[in-house]
Amino acid sequence: MVKSEIVKFGLHYFFAFACALPIIITFAFQIIKSMWKWLLKYLFMLAGLVCSVRVSAALDEEFWNHMFRIEITTENGEIPFALDKERPEGQPGHTITNNEYVYGQFKMFFGKDSLCMDSGERGMKFRVRGNTSGLSSRPPYKVKFEKKCDPMNLGYKDKEWNLMNTSKGVLNFAIGKFIGERVGMEWQPEYIFAHLFINGEYRGLYMLTESVKKDKHRVNVSDEGYIAENDVYYWGEDIYFKTLRQRKTFGYTFKYPNDEDLTDSVVVAVRGDMAGYEDAVFNFSDLSSIADVQSLAGWYLAHDLLGTGDALGANMYVHKYSLTDDSKLKYGPLWDFDTIFEEEGWSRLRKRDIWYSVAISQHSEFNKAYRELWQRIEPTLYENLCIYLDSIADEGQFLNESFLFASPECRNLYETIDFAKAWFKGKIDFVNTELDNMIFIDRVEYFTTSGTKVEFNENTQKGLYVRMTTDSQNHHTGKLMYVR
Repeated sequence: MVKSEIVKFGLHYFFAFACALPIIITFAFQIIKSMWKWLLKYLFMLAGLVCSVRVSAALDEEFWNHMFRIEITTENGEIPFALDKERPEGQPGHTITNNEYVYGQFKMFFGKDSLCMDSGERGMKFRVRGNTSGLSSRPPYKVKFEKKCDPMNLGYKDKEWNLMNTSKGVLNFAIGKFIGERVGMEWQPEYIFAHLFINGEYRGLYMLTESVKKDKHRVNVSDEGYIAENDVYYWGEDIYFKTLRQRKTFGYTFKYPNDEDLTDSVVVAVRGDMAGYEDAVFNFSDLSSIADVQSLAGWYLAHDLLGTGDALGANMYVHKYSLTDDSKLKYGPLWDFDTIFEEEGWSRLRKRDIWYSVAISQHSEFNKAYRELWQRIEPTLYENLCIYLDSIADEGQFLNESFLFASPECRNLYETIDFAKAWFKGKIDFVNTELDNMIFIDRVEYFTTSGTKVEFNENTQKGLYVRMTTDSQNHHTGKLMYVR
């Protein structure tokens, strides 16, 4: 009898607990949901504590006396973070949200004790930047000072700078900058290496760099000009536009003007520029009437040489000095070198037909500019690259030790230099061979399936058409295409 009562008593509480369990789970979920910022904050602090213990044990290493060090102290010990933004169905890639600014004090030292710069308390703010990289354990940061400053001793002052991590390769940014300058990019960001501490906790070896923005010292456009990006992460921005021939997973976004300064008339004008550019590309007409073909050729050649693997996230910038007809579209600057040294042969941008690259690579004006640029730089490219890399190696002992300390799992400085020399030797041989086999299109025409010639533009009706091309060897090729 007693045993039966005990069983009934146990069952009673079991069923009561089972009934209450959904309520308990829901309540716990709501608590976690309301406290996710605090949970993330303390997870970041715990990770930093582990790093700081490791740093304290290594502070006597000689390389600390020969490197820059940045110390950021934040208000209330807050750490910037970001969350993965929910993306539209079918959209590739990841971008960030909730990347709010955190205020603090920025100090930069050379060696252990030599103070180079101090922003003062609450003299700066910074936040996580980037797309996929912004979700990593060592994210890049956008730094904005209250007053203009020159932390890199470049001879001019600005409020906005970046902190970029080196976890993808100690020399990726340096090599990308070198190639960008050789192919004729008007501006490529400068950088310095620095160990980064946030609230006394070690974050790794970073680069302090210039940011991509309108400025006579950076991307030189007028107040009436613009900097736009063919952006796979357009859906994370408030203002964007699309064009007829653009991939459906891309949209154009703006680096300048800022959203608050963008007017409908400016967006319409820029959209008209990009539509005109597309017409020139796909109709194989006068490309130089709207674009600086030399910058276009340089941008593609750089990615071909670097072997950029991330075709979608290649930061496809285009800028124009002003909205007047005598100003031309220019490509660049190059940005994001996390995935260089990944693609043999042509860059993945060409292979995956990103940013009209298949049509562009068949355009006679583009190919002539590409060939002329290559013939101009190729004779001294490898020699100059080796001189540049050897100069880094000669003074690279402390940089190498710093990088191995921060990223012991990665290829070291000297291995990177040897790899880069072999890589570019192979790339130079590849481009030389392919240029001899280059065939480009001189003319393109569009017809209905019944044979009527039509003009192809934004007003073209939906339906099936024939695209007929004539190449430099007078070969005619027809291809069916459907306008949606």
